[in-house]
Amino acid sequence: MKTFRGLPSALSPYAPQERWDLWRCGINKKGKPTKVPYQAHHPSRLASSKDPATWSDFPTALRAYEAGHGDGIVLCLLGSDLTAFDLDDCRNATTGEIEPAARDLVARTFLCRGHAKRHRLADHRQGQRPESASQAGGPRSQRDDRGKLP
Repeated sequence: MKTFRGLPSALSPYAPQERWDLWRCGINKKGKPTKVPYQAHHPSRLASSKDPATWSDFPTALRAYEAGHGDGIVLCLLGSDLTAFDLDDCRNATTGEIEPAARDLVARTFLCRGHAKRHRLADHRQGQRPESASQAGGPRSQRDDRGKLP
């Protein structure tokens, strides 16, 4: 049975925007597991992270997910003010501990796309609020309008 526990509050402003798709587990050409995007409006049709015509709003994607048409929901970032990165193999499978380098990268990432305000990420386990990367000299991540990193 699928259980949705709630959209993170940071993503709620994006819920009415048409930038959501479903994904289903699949196998890529190399025989490895992958997440294949499908349209929430037409769950039998493939979606594209680069084609807004294949996206829907979050309530539509959630209904399709709850109806069993997908294994999950994905937010399409193209043209948004959001940036994301994926850190593979950064958690100890036995202890669940996150590698210090991965934890430090997340804590010091400053996401900016021409905005004057600073974005900070907190380590909620420890209740700490790290300084922004612009103050710490940490990495920055920006995308152009095509979703490409410089």
